[in-house]
Amino acid sequence: MGIKACAAGFCCADVYQNIGVFYPTGNGIDWGIHLARMGVSVSAVSVVGKDEYGDKMREALAAEGLDISHLRVEDGDTSVMLMALKDGVDRVHLEAIDGVMETYRPNEDDRAFILEHDIIHTDLFGNCLDLLPEWHDAGKTVVMDFSVFSQDPEYACENHFPYVDYAFMSFEEDTPELRAGIGTARCGCHAWREGKHCL
Repeated sequence: MGIKACAAGFCCADVYQNIGVFYPTGNGIDWGIHLARMGVSVSAVSVVGKDEYGDKMREALAAEGLDISHLRVEDGDTSVMLMALKDGVDRVHLEAIDGVMETYRPNEDDRAFILEHDIIHTDLFGNCLDLLPEWHDAGKTVVMDFSVFSQDPEYACENHFPYVDYAFMSFEEDTPELRAGIGTARCGCHAWREGKHCL
């Protein structure tokens, strides 16, 4: 039996209204789709609304081979990110609509289901942060995308690092100071524990 991966937390629809294009996304969803395309068993644990984008999200993720048995459907609108393309190539975020993601929480059934997986991916915005110690204590491999917020005091990411095995971080610009400091933050991730850089 192969590895089972779970994308738990934030998901949304990226909607390019001016060109009539929609993509199912979210940090974990993107990660999960790529793993599924490589033959890994992947589940999505999140929520969509009872609307057109919710239907499209479920249809698209199922078509990619993801298990959507715990992609809940709730009254309200699916979380949407209104997008545009700058110069035809650069994505621009215009407006975030939280929809049902605003009040989403994994229920007991979701939590038990998540623990059936070997690798769990989450993020800062999927309302799963309080589950990190539970996943860590259960011996799961935890992957977390901190996006551009790893150094933002508002998110206190240093409180989450000890429960994360693999951390992904993005930065607004590349500087010598950043490159010199990569991996020097005292985090609990796999790379840090092995004395390597955290990327």
